Amino acid sequence: MQKLEKVTSGLSEHKGYAIIITNDQAYWNPGKKMNPVDKAFHIHNGAEITGTLSWGEEASEGTRKNREADLFLNQSYRPSWRPYLSLDVEKNGEVQV
Repeated sequence: MQKLEKVTSGLSEHKGYAIIITNDQAYWNPGKKMNPVDKAFHIHNGAEITGTLSWGEEASEGTRKNREADLFLNQSYRPSWRPYLSLDVEKNGEVQV
């Protein structure tokens, strides 16, 4: 989203969209941990993504490696996941977009 904001900055007639297609339900469902170190980056239904996104204080050096810089968003975003495809497999058969 940060990159989309940069690309569309100052171009009022342009909008940017991010589309993710995944069969990993961890993206559209909230996590089970109370205060995960990656909480600011969760994009599940009901999440609000806004402001400065940074790792929690408990995040290890390995978790932060090559991702140390905070992300900054000027707008507020609320992901809206929708069913896309259902595969006839035992695990991870639901695909959402």
